[in-house]
Amino acid sequence: MGHHIAVVGAGPSGIYAVQALLSSRAVERVDVLESLPAPYGLLRYGVAPDHPKTKTISRALARAFEDPRVRFFGNVHVGRDVTRADLLAHYDAVVYATGARYDRDLGIEGEELAGSMGAAHFVAWYTGHPDVLKPAELDGTTTLVVIGAGNVALDVSRISLQPLALLSGTDMPREVIDEFGDWAVCEVHLLARRGPEHVKFTRVELAELLTLPDTRVVIHASDAELAEHPDHPREVATNLRLFREAKERWADAAPEAMAKLKTMHFHFWTVATRIEGTEAVTGVDIETTRPGEEPVGAHIEAQAVIRAIGYRGEPIPGLPFDPDACRIPNDAGEVAGTDGREYVTGWIKRGPTGVIGTNKGDAAETVATLLATLSDPARQRSLSAPSTRPDLADALAEAAKEHVDWMQWQRIQEAENALGAEHGAKSIKLVDREEMLRAAFGEQ
Repeated sequence: MGHHIAVVGAGPSGIYAVQALLSSRAVERVDVLESLPAPYGLLRYGVAPDHPKTKTISRALARAFEDPRVRFFGNVHVGRDVTRADLLAHYDAVVYATGARYDRDLGIEGEELAGSMGAAHFVAWYTGHPDVLKPAELDGTTTLVVIGAGNVALDVSRISLQPLALLSGTDMPREVIDEFGDWAVCEVHLLARRGPEHVKFTRVELAELLTLPDTRVVIHASDAELAEHPDHPREVATNLRLFREAKERWADAAPEAMAKLKTMHFHFWTVATRIEGTEAVTGVDIETTRPGEEPVGAHIEAQAVIRAIGYRGEPIPGLPFDPDACRIPNDAGEVAGTDGREYVTGWIKRGPTGVIGTNKGDAAETVATLLATLSDPARQRSLSAPSTRPDLADALAEAAKEHVDWMQWQRIQEAENALGAEHGAKSIKLVDREEMLRAAFGEQ
């Protein structure tokens, strides 16, 4: 008989690990454990709703669950419903693909005020994560400060300024659409700590924001800072060109026309030094320090601040954790200091870097390490024959813990498609966990 492997986390990194495991004849069963009733992780709860093309990756990921060797255990929380000891008792090896969905902190005064939050929270809310509540402190916000120079900062800025009619045609939950209908944001200030040539924006996302309907763009950079140099990589040259074109496009716009528009500001070489307010955000102190120049301080009146400065992973009890790198220490995926049965992949393995596709090669490396270890006679002291390990499904049934299998997940999809049809959209996400479970189990 072959090996029984558990994969914890059904995001892209976990499913890429499943795909790699299925390529081996030594693997008899792969069980995927996911705390949510839905798979796909940040692909479902991190990709902006106005970017449906990116979400089509889920079609390729779903094919892994067509293999009879794979089982989906949704709505099963590892650490609460199933312990690490349970996993080691039921499986020959465990691959943790738990990601990094929490926000890094700025470490400045006022960061704890109402209206100050991380992008992970904001994005999870507007994409319909069932465990994330509406950030009520954003009510009444007219000016928003976004801190960061990556695509998440662009997403937060764009969604905040996006016309409601466009959002209404996406899978954004109707509860969120209703909130955005009352959304008062008319001005966004994006703060990048380095220059325009250093931003991590991708071309398509930057072009989207620079050409957003009914939104004027203010580029706080000189022509010299936006100039292209022969040694610039192509992506840098493209971004600088897009910035130059946006600056030129708005240079001669009539003041009376601009008064009716929303405004998107790009500030470079700029950091937030203090968030002002007593109980809630009222403004942000900033400091701009261009190379070779003295720092220049300024203040932005604002009611909300969203930091998009990176994600952090959470420790798994019993496993080592590097709090600075926000990852579990490992050697090519094998968790350091364990008995050769525990592995990591994705952001919890390498830290929160890279794009969705990066996880594929990352998972392949981890699985190669896993399979080599399990086949090494010198390292099999802790392994017993797979046939002697109890089935986790039996343990969950005995504990009366209902899990969502793949067919039941598809029922959730059907319910979301039906809801979309009611509102003129292809699909609309269900937000409430209990509502998702009722759809999964066929309850009215």
